[in-house]
Parts: sequence; structure tokens; C-alpha cells
Amino acid sequence: MTIDSGSIRTLHALKLTTWVALFVGSILFGCACSGWIPSYTASVVPIAIALILFPIIVNVAVNSLDMYVKRISKQILLSCAYNLSLSWLIFAFLGCLLLDEAIDIPWVFVFAPAWYGFAIIFLFTVYMAPGMIQKKYYRALLLIFAYWVALLVFSILWICNIEYDNPNNFLYAWIPVAAVLVLHFVTYMKERIQYRKTHPNEGFHTTEFFYAILSLLQLTVMLTLQMEVLTWVPSFVLTAPLVKAMVIWLYLEEKSYWGWGQSGNKGKEYK
Repeated sequence: MTIDSGSIRTLHALKLTTWVALFVGSILFGCACSGWIPSYTASVVPIAIALILFPIIVNVAVNSLDMYVKRISKQILLSCAYNLSLSWLIFAFLGCLLLDEAIDIPWVFVFAPAWYGFAIIFLFTVYMAPGMIQKKYYRALLLIFAYWVALLVFSILWICNIEYDNPNNFLYAWIPVAAVLVLHFVTYMKERIQYRKTHPNEGFHTTEFFYAILSLLQLTVMLTLQMEVLTWVPSFVLTAPLVKAMVIWLYLEEKSYWGWGQSGNKGKEYK
């Protein structure tokens, strides 16, 4: 996207704050899982900050575009961003309150806002699909739908495990998530190899995103093993790959911003 220099600085500050909030939230949640802090609700505060900032980031980016974007598309995107932020904010608060035993409601009601968010993502993807197909963004479209299905199945099986006390569902719940992460990793590496063939003089460089995907895959495997086999592993250890992924994304954001600033091409591309 191409944004003016003032908006780039604002967007960078908002994105940086969001990633830091998610980083702190993931650490606090890991500490709560291990019993090092008394409340899960403490971890939801920085996560809530990140979720509140999300639609603001989308709003700044969309309203600062100097390319032609249909008004209806902007309105739909902003509406989805605000609804998604609100639904997952409610889900995060209800989940932490239930884990702290501050409320006593079925987990189905806790996940209801998250499913509403999944519905928003699905409808927005369907709306965007014709344009993505026209531009031959097949891989991106496939991965969006794959992640959507995997997370939806994961949430349903997770509830089944809690409500019906069937520990096998923990393993089953992580299988679709792990499969999609492997698919993402394989398709990403295939794309990089194809790029290497068309640009033989540039050499092959695996980007930091490669390690981010590995971190999330490692998290999936560790969670599954901890639930089924390695029950002695502290829960905080399981958040390590997630924290590493947050650090990588923070680095990528800083690298993108400072690379733009040092290039002197103000007003040009910044992602």
C-alpha cells in the first residue's frame, strides 16, 4: 500500500503498540497457566489494548490510501474490523473470567463471540474472493479458508473436551491446526524456490517469516505433547514459540519502517 509520510509514522506507532501489547499478554497468560500469577484476567488487559487498536490501524491505513479504493469496500472493511475487534474482545474477557472462576457459564457462550468473529471473516473473504481470483491470489485465498476451517474445528473440539471430559479431543483439536501450519510452510517455501528460479542472481534468502511459521508449528506440537504425553512440562514453556513469533513480527515491523525511512522515499511503499 502507498501511504503519506505522516500516516506512516502514525501507523507504525499503532502497529508497534499492538505487537508489544500482544507480546506482554502472551507472557502474562503463560505465567497464569503456570500459576505464577493469581489471575488470568491480568493477561487480557494488554490483549484488549491490542484488539482495540486493531480497527484503528485499519481505519488509518484505509483512509490514507492514495490509490483508488471503492467507498463501499472501505465501509465493509472498517465494519468488519470493528465487529471483529469487539467480538474477540468479549471472547477474551469471558474466557479469562471463566478461567478465574469469576463467572459460571457454559463454554459455548464464551466461544459464541469468537464464532461471530469467524463468521465475519468468512463473509468478508467470500466478498473478496472474486477479486483475489481475478488477481490470481489463489494461495492466499486457500490459506484463509484453511485457517478458518481449522480454527473453527479446533474451537468446537475444545468445547467437546471440556464439556464431555474427553481428553482425546485435545489431540484431535490440534490436528487441523498443525495441518494448516504445515500447508502454509510448504506453500511458502515453494513460492520462495520459484522466486529463486526466476531471479537466479539474487541468491536464496529465507526470510524471518520462515521462522515465525516454525514457531507456531512448534507451539502446536508442544501443546499436543503436553496434553497427551509430557504432562510434566510447565505451561509457561508452551508459550515460548508464541513469544518468539511476536518478537519476530516486532522485528519485521521495525525493519520495514526504518528501511522506508532510510531509503528517503517518503510517500512510497510501506507495508
